Amino acid sequence: MRALLYDYVRNVAVFLIFMSIAGIIVPEGRFKGYINLALRLILVLLVAQPLITLAGSGFAGTFFDMGMNLDGRAMRGEYVFNDASQNEKILESYKKNLETQLERLIQPYSYSVESCVFTVGENEADFGEIKNVYLALSKGRKTDESRSVIRVEPVRIGSPALPSEEQEAVQDEIKSIKKAISDFYNVTSTNILITVQRTE
Repeated sequence: MRALLYDYVRNVAVFLIFMSIAGIIVPEGRFKGYINLALRLILVLLVAQPLITLAGSGFAGTFFDMGMNLDGRAMRGEYVFNDASQNEKILESYKKNLETQLERLIQPYSYSVESCVFTVGENEADFGEIKNVYLALSKGRKTDESRSVIRVEPVRIGSPALPSEEQEAVQDEIKSIKKAISDFYNVTSTNILITVQRTE
């Protein structure tokens, strides 16, 4: 109750200051009377706000909900100022969580995640929507020891290709991984690119 009273007094005081400044800034002329009339009507509504709220008047309630609180406008301006950096941090955290989820999703398969990149919507309309998933897998599961050691295999040009049965099995497994990712993240399978790194 005390906070409501404080907000009420603060709103009236801020509006009276605004009225005084407007009275000084507006030049003398035929429009000054109309401006003063409009400001006084708003002041009457502002002072009568508790009574109107108790009476449940639809017009006045809507009028005040539309932004009569001048401090609220200033706060929204500050929010817009911090919005870009806040969205960057949210997206960064979101992508890390997606990577962790993806590693857990791949665990039942005989692959481990080497790297993954999510393309995520950054506009207001599609904020956080997963657009594409780029995933690099390697055969076998990783242990904590293999994560700390990077082993570089020699490059062999013209190495023999996988036998067709083995290649079909890999393709089937990749399709099932794509389907699992597509179902889990609600992304079309055409927007999921999976590469498998062969180890010999």
